[in-house]
Amino acid sequence: MLAFIISATLKGAAVILAALVINRTILRRRSAASRHAVWSIALVSQFVLLLATPVMPAWNVPVLRAPSWMVGPVDASLITVATQGPAGGDVGGGAATAPDDTPSSAGELAARPFPGAASEPASMAPPARAGRGAGAADEAGKYSIGSVGVRVEMSLVLTLAWALGALLVLLRYVHGTAQVARLARSSERVVDGQWLSLAQRTALRMGIDRPLTLLRGERIGVPVTWGIVYPVVLLPEGADTWPPERREFVLLHEMAHVKRLDALTQAVAQLAEAVFWFNPFVWYAGQQSRLERERACDDYVLFHGTRPSFYADELLGMVRRIDARRDDAAAPAFAALAMARRSEFEGRMLAILDP
Repeated sequence: MLAFIISATLKGAAVILAALVINRTILRRRSAASRHAVWSIALVSQFVLLLATPVMPAWNVPVLRAPSWMVGPVDASLITVATQGPAGGDVGGGAATAPDDTPSSAGELAARPFPGAASEPASMAPPARAGRGAGAADEAGKYSIGSVGVRVEMSLVLTLAWALGALLVLLRYVHGTAQVARLARSSERVVDGQWLSLAQRTALRMGIDRPLTLLRGERIGVPVTWGIVYPVVLLPEGADTWPPERREFVLLHEMAHVKRLDALTQAVAQLAEAVFWFNPFVWYAGQQSRLERERACDDYVLFHGTRPSFYADELLGMVRRIDARRDDAAAPAFAALAMARRSEFEGRMLAILDP
């Protein structure tokens, strides 16, 4: 599994780099919704590549064969070289005629050693070589078994490290989700007629046919939206005192998240960050996806007639309330979208005031 993750990570990084180039060049002057779609596709592709890696062509780097002169020397003990002739003369001594090898008697024939025989009895040589070969094989077996054990151990350690990192990231999001769920349980349903009428008109204008639940909660300074099939909008405690303009752009922004299914794309991005927590490209893609998502919803608000200066001033007030209250809604949670975060504020202001 670890090999699959590494291979998918390399291919996924190439996809994210391609998405960055597309957004910085082709889509630079296009809508934020288009750029968000590209980042979302890049994040979804991380899982596609992970699942398809076993059947996709591998990226193999050919290894060149070492030249012969780089190969280590051969053990001289394994090579037998004859230095004397059969009768004690030098081999290749330069004599023009061959020596007289005719035996003078039967006794001399029996006493003469067989040509090419070593001074050591022939029966002693094979056992020595066999022992030496067996020892070398045993030693090679030890190194082979040891190297396999090291590889298995390192693979297990890396797999456990990946699982631990993924678990920590998931726990971070689960903690934020639990905070938002606690806020929802302690909140009350909005029954104000003006809010309900405005929400119905806004949903009809944006073409949203899913049922939307409006809640009012304490300890939050910004509206929060979550839910894919049954979306929920959680409003701050003092929302009933807001002027009509603020009510309208808040619902426009939050319902833009509902219409665009941003809760779903946010959940996919967070799962990608958990699975590929070691990949900085995935974290960068997730950050850019969140930024372009909020800009796309800001475009919805401005498109429906909200003045940019008024909208920017209202967002600034929300960010200040986040810092003062440190509300739980600003914590990262699965598929929960806060309307304003300090980390994203500067880029959004530039996009609102200078589109």
